[in-house]
Amino acid sequence: MNVDNSYLENIGLITIENIRLFLKDAKFKGIRCILLNQIDMDKIAIELRNSYRERFFEPYLINGVQIKEDYDRSTPAGRIRVVTWIKK
Repeated sequence: MNVDNSYLENIGLITIENIRLFLKDAKFKGIRCILLNQIDMDKIAIELRNSYRERFFEPYLINGVQIKEDYDRSTPAGRIRVVTWIKK
């Protein structure tokens, strides 16, 4: 995925609830998707299974925004990469 129109964000511990809060508080509504490091993506899948009794399918949607693994490995563990529709 082209990450020219993206930025890194620190939301604290990467959890489903923290991603929901970030999306709720985000003033900018042009968020296309959120990319996670492989380690954080695995943690989200485990959280879904253990806490919500849901199976994980990628892309996962939170508040209508796709949550996907960053296969380019440009997102460090513990951060999210916010991909927008508009270049910053």
